[in-house]
Amino acid sequence: MRSSSDLDDELGFHLEMRAADLAREGLSPAEARRRALDLFGDIERVRASCRVIDRRSEKQMTRTAYFTDLRQDLVYAARQLVSNPGFSMPKASRARASAFPRSVTEAPRAPAVRST
Repeated sequence: MRSSSDLDDELGFHLEMRAADLAREGLSPAEARRRALDLFGDIERVRASCRVIDRRSEKQMTRTAYFTDLRQDLVYAARQLVSNPGFSMPKASRARASAFPRSVTEAPRAPAVRST
């Protein structure tokens, strides 16, 4: 977000440019400055509007950066899975095997008979 001094500098620049245009049309410098202020409107309202626009823009850029990073990560992960399928499959099967206890994955055994 722009600092307050940057915003003041930019607004001042626009006022000076408008005053210079009016002075070229034949107004005195003092009259051109007054007229530029009148045409520009309420400076505090313009300043507040610029701050709101800056906040929205920053929020949008942050959101865009997040989704761009997420997309890049997913593309990288997919590329790794395609280029190394042997590496990713054993890990997936180990994860599946560890998710179930051995008694669930194996067939039940007959009880051992003891001879005395």
